[in-house]
Amino acid sequence: MEPRTFQEFGSFLYRRRAVILLTAASASLAALGVSLSLPKVYEATCEFIVTEPVEPPTFFTPDGGNGAASREVLLPVITQERERSYQGLLESNAVWQRVHRQVPEKPFESLTRDVDVETTRKHIIQVRVRDADRGVAARTANAYVRALDDFLSETATQRQGQTSQNLATQLERTRGELTAASTALADFLGSVNTADVPREVQQIIERRASMEADLEQARVQLKKMESKIASAKDRQLVDRLAEYEVERASLEAEVAERGRAVERLSAQTTALAPQQRREEQLRADVARLQGMVDNLTRSLDESHAQARSREDQVVVVREARPPLEPVLPLPAVNALVAALAGLIGGAYLALFLEYLARLAPVTEHAPLAVARRRDSTLTPVP
Repeated sequence: MEPRTFQEFGSFLYRRRAVILLTAASASLAALGVSLSLPKVYEATCEFIVTEPVEPPTFFTPDGGNGAASREVLLPVITQERERSYQGLLESNAVWQRVHRQVPEKPFESLTRDVDVETTRKHIIQVRVRDADRGVAARTANAYVRALDDFLSETATQRQGQTSQNLATQLERTRGELTAASTALADFLGSVNTADVPREVQQIIERRASMEADLEQARVQLKKMESKIASAKDRQLVDRLAEYEVERASLEAEVAERGRAVERLSAQTTALAPQQRREEQLRADVARLQGMVDNLTRSLDESHAQARSREDQVVVVREARPPLEPVLPLPAVNALVAALAGLIGGAYLALFLEYLARLAPVTEHAPLAVARRRDSTLTPVP
């Protein structure tokens, strides 16, 4: 008769409790023995943050003119894209090679399976390293910090070197242009036989202004003399009239001479105007190129100073220490789990044994029952 209640199942298991306990004990002892025979594995954890890249302080700007600059506040990277990129770097061959060079005891192939890189919700990167040697595990975890920082520093140095090289090339080209502009200015000044065309033009303009003032004054005196001559004619002053005529002729000659002088100075000014514009353009080109050379020289010096003063971008939050207790294997946990599995397996084994025990009597009486059914079905012979 098949069991139909949990009580009957419980009675079966209770009758076979020895089998269940023996199975659980065997599984637990086997797991404990295997755990104790396995090598111990230690895990070391290093925590650090990667700060946002900032430009080093400059000593050529007004803020850094006194030779000092305030340091930026170190803040961690809080963007998921940057965090994923740093995680990718920590799991790349470039970083693995640097770590292996620092800790040659750690095989290169084991870095892929014995190292876990995670980022906490506080944007702190954790590197967990497992190894049979607790010291190797701690040194390997700390080596990741130096490897990542060296990689970032080398990349920044290469980028800064490329910038310096571009600045040096541009500076050399600008110096060549400055030399050509200075030569053109010197040739121009030599061709016009003067050292400063704008100054000469200014002097001519001043002389012309003075000459125009004298010309205007002579015209005023001439008008006065004409007034005197007209007054003398009205009064019939013959003796004075001749004297006035002589003075008027002298003033007219002076006015004419000064007028011609003003015209000559105006012609000289007109003739020198293109030369003045050319010289002003050449001098402006020289000044502009000289300013560019000064700025490029300052930028190049600043680039070199920044390359020498670049700071670490990785900041350690918690340095890895050699662990005291192994993380694997866990004999107590393994034995407990094996005991639970043994209990379940023992229960199934007990039920199976009970099933076999109940099936055995049926199997023994089966041939007799078949013979009886056969005899009852035979037809009697008349």
